[in-house]
Amino acid sequence: MTIKTSNPILSFVWQSHEITHSVVDAARQTSAGAIFDVGTDPGENIAKALNVSGAKEIRIPVADFMSPALNEFLRTSHVNTLWIEYYPALAAIAPEAFLKRLHALSPRV
Repeated sequence: MTIKTSNPILSFVWQSHEITHSVVDAARQTSAGAIFDVGTDPGENIAKALNVSGAKEIRIPVADFMSPALNEFLRTSHVNTLWIEYYPALAAIAPEAFLKRLHALSPRV
């Protein structure tokens, strides 16, 4: 019997050091989401860990989202869903620039 994949109605945020097959598999088996907060270290090791574990969702701050290095991170990690922490009133990035970046990445994630 296969478990049907669907959009979870409940997700949990995990820290980057908790990226493991166990967490990803438990989320899938319970129809919950596993979102990994990589805002503290969106480096190459984290990208590899995401890829190896099969994780597909991350949370990043807007500064990392705007960084050109994100393209390589996404290619290496195979992440397909981004949760972006963006507060227009507090961010140094104009909403127009944010929306332009969203549009540029939308075919990929």
